[in-house]
Amino acid sequence: MSDPHASKTFAPDDALPPVEPPSAGFLVQLFVIPGVIVTIIVVVWLLFHWLAAMGNDPREYVRKLRGNNEVRWQAAVNLAGALHGQAAEDITRDREVADELGQILDEEIKAGSLDERPINMRIYLCRALGEFRVDAAIAPLVRALSTQRDEAEIAVRRAAVHGLASLAANLKKADPSWRSPELVAALITASKSNDDLLRSESAFALGVLDDPRALERLDAMLDDPHPDARFNAATGLARHGKPTALPVLLEMVDRDQTLALKEETSEDNRKQKQIIVNVNGLHGIEELAKTDATADLSKAEPAVEKLTKSDLPEVRENALRVRDALAHRGVEAK
Repeated sequence: MSDPHASKTFAPDDALPPVEPPSAGFLVQLFVIPGVIVTIIVVVWLLFHWLAAMGNDPREYVRKLRGNNEVRWQAAVNLAGALHGQAAEDITRDREVADELGQILDEEIKAGSLDERPINMRIYLCRALGEFRVDAAIAPLVRALSTQRDEAEIAVRRAAVHGLASLAANLKKADPSWRSPELVAALITASKSNDDLLRSESAFALGVLDDPRALERLDAMLDDPHPDARFNAATGLARHGKPTALPVLLEMVDRDQTLALKEETSEDNRKQKQIIVNVNGLHGIEELAKTDATADLSKAEPAVEKLTKSDLPEVRENALRVRDALAHRGVEAK
């Protein structure tokens, strides 16, 4: 009888389990189920990506602007971000989007509501259309500027002026020879309004244009009774090299001028207005010096020199720069 404890010799393969073909269930667990999971993850990711893309589509924001509800205001915020974000270059050149925004503005004007929220929506639409670079935005803005059935709509008209000024600047960048008789005529009419602010802002917008009728109107506005209207007319004319602007520019750089400050109710506001008027006047003199080499600016030099001693740092710094520019211009003339 053999000893059960006797040693036994094993071959190397005896230590391994027998090799069998994998079962179908094993293959399902190993490959098919993980593959399904991965496929589901990919599909879900693509779905979220698609939804996010849909949610970030500026054209979708425009569609949601219709209807007086909270959704439209969120869409307005999103569209404003898009107009100044990475999509701006594409969206501001899209004629269809401009057309749709213009239709919404027309619908809002036709509805004629004078409540605060609809008025604010019209103001928003005017500003938004001003960001575009296609002439499709002109007509709805002109209609907004030309419509006033109540005093509340003056704010919409002012927003339309802002929109037209921005739009004109954008279109001129793309094509320096760009012209729009319709736009010029609307701004000239607005510049004759009884509302001081509307006249002032229309003068600014006319100064953006390179049009003989616009410049002729600005020349007439140098005698406007409202200081801001005169000042905007003068800076616009200076930008186009018109020396007729100089007397009003000198009024703007007068260190002791107070006429433009009368409407401000607080000391801080008066100080800020003083800075704005002085600095804009200095910029106007500087522009005139650049655009008209023959303009006699000898009367401007003492006023500019006086502002180099201003106790307002921003005014002082601009005055020093303009003084140097005028001195350099004098040296070149010799």
